[in-house]
Amino acid sequence: MPKQTVKELKALAKEKKIKGYYKMKKAELIAALGGSKP
Repeated sequence: MPKQTVKELKALAKEKKIKGYYKMKKAELIAALGGSKP
């Protein structure tokens, strides 16, 4: 997952209906999506 761009991660977060995803940094998005931090 860490190889994905922030844009791709935000798209995934939007699909999963994660609140506030648009304000998150890359590491926060990865954590919110259930991945490990890079």
